[in-house]
Order: sequence, then C-alpha cells, then structure tokens
Amino acid sequence: MRFPKTTEDLATLGGCCALFAGINWTIAHSGPGMSAYLSSSAVLAVAGGVSVFAGARALGAGRKGSGRLLAMILVGLMCGEGYNFYMTAKTSVATQDEATAPLREKMQKHTDAAENLKEIENVAPATMRLTAARQALADAKASGESQRVRDAQRALDAAQLVADKEAADGCMTMCKQKQAEVTKARTDLAAAIAAAAEDRRADIVAAEHELTAAIDEAEAKHEADVAAAKATLEANPLPASPTSLSDTTGVPPWALSLIEALLKSIGLNVMAATLIAYGAHGTGTEKTEKTSSTAVPNHVEPPPGGKKPRSQRQKQANAIAAELRAKGVKPQFHVVRNEYRNRHGEDAPKVTIHRACA
Repeated sequence: MRFPKTTEDLATLGGCCALFAGINWTIAHSGPGMSAYLSSSAVLAVAGGVSVFAGARALGAGRKGSGRLLAMILVGLMCGEGYNFYMTAKTSVATQDEATAPLREKMQKHTDAAENLKEIENVAPATMRLTAARQALADAKASGESQRVRDAQRALDAAQLVADKEAADGCMTMCKQKQAEVTKARTDLAAAIAAAAEDRRADIVAAEHELTAAIDEAEAKHEADVAAAKATLEANPLPASPTSLSDTTGVPPWALSLIEALLKSIGLNVMAATLIAYGAHGTGTEKTEKTSSTAVPNHVEPPPGGKKPRSQRQKQANAIAAELRAKGVKPQFHVVRNEYRNRHGEDAPKVTIHRACA
C-alpha cells in the first residue's frame, strides 16, 4: 500500500476511514460482544458501506452521458443516509438509556424516599390504642346518671306518691312512717348521685391517663418512623442527573439524541461520501493529465504550409486558445481541455488540444 501523494488520495483515504468508523460503531452497538459482527445487521451495515463507497466513486467520476444513472445513484445515497440516520438515532437513544439506567434507578429511589419522609412528617401520630383512648375519654365525659341513681330516683318517687296519698286520707301515725320512707329515699338518691359523680370522675381520670400513655406511645412510634424514613433517604442520596446537558440547556433529552444522531450521521457517512467522490474526481483528472503529458509533447508544430484546421473541433479548440492568448495567458493543455469540455459537453482529442496550445 502506497502512502497518499495527492490531496485526492488523502481525501479517499479519509473518507474510507470515516465510513469504516461509522460501520463499526453501528455494528458494535447492535448486539452484545462479537456476536454483533456475525448478525444480519452487520451484513446490512457492511453492504450499505460498500454501496456508499461505490456510489460516491461513481458520482465523483461523473462520466459523460450518465446523468440519469448518477441521479438515481444520488437518490439511493440520500435514501441510504436517511435510513442510516434513523438507525443511528435509534441506537443512540438505546445506548443513552442503557448508560443512564443506573442513575435513573438511583434517582427514583431517592424520589420515593423523599416522598415517603414528607408523607410521614405531614401525618399526625396515630395508633389503634390512641384512637381507643380518645373514644374512652369521650364516653366517660358524656356518661350520664348510673343505674343506681335511676333506681334511687324511682324509689323516691314511689315513696313520695304513697306519702302524698296517705296524707290526703287524713292519717297521722301512718303518714309519719311514709314520710320517713321518703326521707330515706332522698338520702339514698343523694348517695347514689354522689357515688355516680365519683365513679364518673374516676373514669375520666383513668381515660385521661390512658390517653396520655397512648399519645406518648404514638409519638414515639411516629418519631421512629420518621427516623427510619430519614435513614432510607440518607442511604439513597441524590445522584448526578442522567440528563445534565438537557437540564442545563433546557432542550428535551429526545431532541438532544436526535441532534447527536444527525451530527454523527453527517460527520461520518455524508463526509465520507463527499471525500470519496472528491478523490475519484481528482484521481481521474491527474491520470488523464499524466498520460497526455507523457504520450504527446507539449509543443506540436503547426500543420505544414499554414493549412487551415482540419476539423470543427480543431476550430473550437483554437478559438479557446486564442481567447487565452488575448488575455495574455499562455494556453495550457488542461485549461483548454476543461474549457472545451465545459462549453461543448464532450472531450476533444488530445492531439487537437495540443495543436491549439502550440
């Protein structure tokens, strides 16, 4: 392998390297390990790369009368580049997701721990014991007269009714006896009321003590839950953002992935095709000039006897050379040949160009 000696050779080499790098990247990210290079995707990528190389060489050579074929080749290259852009975008997104999966998992754990801590801190301490204690205290405060009080009240009412009936009949001794029973019933009622009040106060005091103990227990449990939630949060610290560039620029992650794929596709495949096409065009030109310069001398004597040009092509080539002389420029072979090609759409014989330059 010879070292590139011209710009065109160097462009071709650079294009091939870029094309190879793009193919290798696509294959390497299409599957795990070396198995990716034995898959159908690898064959498709290599075939696409060979097609890009051949199409770029054909476009660079640009043979006469091949306009339609070259246009179809260009369309094919554009479609292939579109597919390559799609595959590059798809692979880039998959690679990005795989690379950031651990960070996103850590981020989710941190978010869940923070939300759990916030929820625990915002909820008041509560246990089943605390709920029962509150209900018991409410029942104790709302309790009315006891059964003893109700029985004493009925006994007093009955005794008072009998005493009133006897008094209405004009009794003497019996009325005093019935009145004593009324007095005793009133004493019993007062005692029952006092006992009920004492029992009620005792129930309230006991319920309050139970409520205090239940509150202490609930607060201790709540503090333990908060401490456990904080420990979980500390064990899952906030990791680095998996989309730091997106967070900084404000551009959505999917848009950055598409931009990355577009730049990678253009920087590799499009640039490779352009360089290869340039190398094909330049190489053909240099070979033609080298062949013409060695096969025919730069100076050819004009036809003897000063005869007129022997063909229409000679007249046209002579006219181009005359225009250059009028501008004070010495006609050169490649200059006249290229100008002839541009004007008339075809190549003149080498001898004709040399005669015009003489």
